[in-house]
Amino acid sequence: PNAIKYYKEAGVLVTEPNKKALYLKKFGILYQKSKNYSAAMNAFIEIKDKYSMTSEGRNIDMYIAGLQLMQDKFFFRIKY
Repeated sequence: PNAIKYYKEAGVLVTEPNKKALYLKKFGILYQKSKNYSAAMNAFIEIKDKYSMTSEGRNIDMYIAGLQLMQDKFFFRIKY
């Protein structure tokens, strides 16, 4: 929980696009690990929308697809 808080604060304070995208990605990964999939997806989508030209932005589709797959597995586990 503390790591999420610190990455979120860092993402707000930093103005350089590459660093902002990096902190958003770390923030999203931590949320994904804590099973807060909507917050993780919001972070990844923000990277895709605002920072697509950064190194993190160019690879973010992989994280979005992985998260969607995790959500689908979670949905099917609950449904059946």
